[in-house]
Amino acid sequence: MRLFLDENVTPRVKDFFDTRGYDVETVSSVQMRGFHDEAVFRYAVKENRIFLTHNGKDFIIQTPPMVQGVFHKGIIWFRFQVTRKNVDQVCYKMHDFFIFWKSIDHSIWEVNQKQNSTQICFIRSYPPPTEEMHI
Repeated sequence: MRLFLDENVTPRVKDFFDTRGYDVETVSSVQMRGFHDEAVFRYAVKENRIFLTHNGKDFIIQTPPMVQGVFHKGIIWFRFQVTRKNVDQVCYKMHDFFIFWKSIDHSIWEVNQKQNSTQICFIRSYPPPTEEMHI
């Protein structure tokens, strides 16, 4: 699986997935720090990579239904902060998610952490209907 991490995603996510055989690039590793969101997303699309970010609202406006004709490998939008404290737990849950779904082509998934819980929820926000996976 090919992943592309936005510059706001901790590098520890890359470390986790690298050790599990994923092909992971980051905004920093391809010298795109500070680039406009459109250029960053175009890179993910061109390289056929799933895009992981904390700023999903800045990227979903570049995809259907807002913009037609854009095909992407998927967007994972973290709706909570991934920190040193929770990064391992979040990455294990994401790894399980990727094993379950195999492909998230052309979809947008919001990742939420239930308040006062370790449960992480993946909600497909596009295309509808909404699907949830609780891990």
